[in-house]
Amino acid sequence: MEDKHGGIWMFAPIAGEVVVAEHYRAGTERLERIVQHADGGVQVALLHKVADPQWQLPVWSVVTVARVGSVAEAERHLATCAVRQR
Repeated sequence: MEDKHGGIWMFAPIAGEVVVAEHYRAGTERLERIVQHADGGVQVALLHKVADPQWQLPVWSVVTVARVGSVAEAERHLATCAVRQR
């Protein structure tokens, strides 16, 4: 568990996983993350902070997660999510 951008991060790294990109959007309190797995697969996740009465800080929670074919596809997925959330 660690503090990441003012929220509690509870996601343990998976062996062979490499974070390709991670962008924090302060205005919307979102974290966009693209991860390459050891098997070559790419995972894209959009997270936001939610209040949890158990903790003083909010906790990062997954809004959407998807396995995609490439980093470019992951970036397109995040762009689509951003448009939907406006």
